[in-house]
Amino acid sequence: MITKPNAQGAANKAAAISQGELAMVNQATPYGNIEYTPRGVSEGYKDKDGKQVAGTPQYTATTTLDPSSQRQLDFTNRAGEQYGQIANTQLDEIAGKLSQPVDFSNLGQAPVADLSTLGNTPTANFNSLGNAPTANYDSLGNAPVANEQTRQAVRQGIQDREKPFQDRRLQELQSRLDTQGIAQGSKAYSDAMLDNSRGVNDFNLGADSQALNQMSQLYGLEADQRNRATNEIGQLYGLQADQRGRATNEIGQQFDFANQARDRSQREIESQYALDANARDRGVNELTQERSIPLNELASMLSGSSVQGPSFISTPSPSIQAGDIQGGTYANYQGAQNAYNQQQQAKSSAKGGIGSTVGSLAIAAGTAY
Repeated sequence: MITKPNAQGAANKAAAISQGELAMVNQATPYGNIEYTPRGVSEGYKDKDGKQVAGTPQYTATTTLDPSSQRQLDFTNRAGEQYGQIANTQLDEIAGKLSQPVDFSNLGQAPVADLSTLGNTPTANFNSLGNAPTANYDSLGNAPVANEQTRQAVRQGIQDREKPFQDRRLQELQSRLDTQGIAQGSKAYSDAMLDNSRGVNDFNLGADSQALNQMSQLYGLEADQRNRATNEIGQLYGLQADQRGRATNEIGQQFDFANQARDRSQREIESQYALDANARDRGVNELTQERSIPLNELASMLSGSSVQGPSFISTPSPSIQAGDIQGGTYANYQGAQNAYNQQQQAKSSAKGGIGSTVGSLAIAAGTAY
């Protein structure tokens, strides 16, 4: 058996109606009640076969306030009407003023902070100082050195002055030895010549020492002279640097004074600008308030408070699942079809067994003949 296609739709519709009716629970609170009452059935529709399908039931939810809340609502409504009347009256009175733009001309020009009167920013000019002093040692020439040539020249001069006396003493020694009969080549002669040579050698050593002392003294004099000249140049440089430093400090102090004076003037201009701007802001605020206060009063009257409606609890919404008519019908049909197929298979098996028996009997009869 196959169910018509609209059977499942009817089941779904019945489930939806039941679910809606379960959710429509009347409520009673201290502030008011809510009640659901039926108000008829919808028009319905015709299915594809032209059959009229009944509509769904319809309900009306009626909220009733308790006497106190109802009186408050009535008071609020009457107050709202009175607010509206007053607001309309006041709106007529200020309509002319609102039609005109806000006039700020009496406030004068907006203040500005004019810093042009301060002139140029002060600068520290060091051009008048000229070039910075330097310690120039080029005029001193090369630094003194302990010159070996000087020592040798002094030694040679001492030897040259002594050489005639040394030669004369040698001649006198030789004459005395000849007079005494001491022959050249004898020991006495050799000892006398050795003593003379030792004296000459000692003189030369003394000349070397004296030449070294003179060279050292000359180097010391030259070095001392150069040191004095160097000190003089350093002192002159120090004096010039100190003088330039004092001039630089004076220029820096003058710059600081000018900069401080400019800062004070700038702060005075900024303070005056702040005062003027504050005064103008107050004037603008006064004009704005004069313009906005009537509008705010109108808005307050037009937006009068209303009574808070009763608060109802959330209505439970049970869910009803429509029966699976199509699934059950298809299952019944599938079971009948399976039973029919099994019956047909059983009949086919019985016929096959009878045919097999007859064939066997025929073969046996032929063999007998």
